[in-house]
Amino acid sequence: MKIFLRNLILCALPLLFAAGAGHYFTTIQGSCGAMVGALFSTPPGRTIDNPSRRAVMKHIGTLLALSLVMGRGLAAQDTSKAAAPAPAPTPAPAAQITVDEAAIAKAVMDRQPQDTGSAFPADVSQLICWTKVTGAGGASLHHVWFHGDTQVGDVELQVGGSPWRTWSRKTVPADWTGAWHVEIRDAAGAVLKRIDFTV
Repeated sequence: MKIFLRNLILCALPLLFAAGAGHYFTTIQGSCGAMVGALFSTPPGRTIDNPSRRAVMKHIGTLLALSLVMGRGLAAQDTSKAAAPAPAPTPAPAAQITVDEAAIAKAVMDRQPQDTGSAFPADVSQLICWTKVTGAGGASLHHVWFHGDTQVGDVELQVGGSPWRTWSRKTVPADWTGAWHVEIRDAAGAVLKRIDFTV
């Protein structure tokens, strides 16, 4: 189909030039247009109202329109069998993420939590939720921090392998005392573990 249209256009171009496209194409098409325009056009400054040229242009326009319509019809009637699209790959079932260990700590050193606990002084300024997971390579986890029942933070953490240790930090203002908890969630939002503590 593409070859047919290309050949039709290539055959119609000389007719377009011969039908009096004239010197107008010389400025647009460069030297090639100048040659064709010089062969088939009237001299600049002279115009001839030639009804036969108009008739030729009408026929060419009709032929081009018909070829486009026929091309669409032929494309619609194409009986060659295209390769069936490959079925969409079914996503692999999500790896079962398991939280092996989790703790609230004041610091992390060598990827291990330091000064862990469940009660911290009001002047602690910052706490860390440390988590060790397995079975979650390439997934993500969320540490969702709560002061009382109010969510005060949601940290997305990428898990690069299994087992994997990761952590998030939360600034704790001195006047935010009371009950706190962190929910460790998978990417879908399911709570895998909850850690309660007080400040």
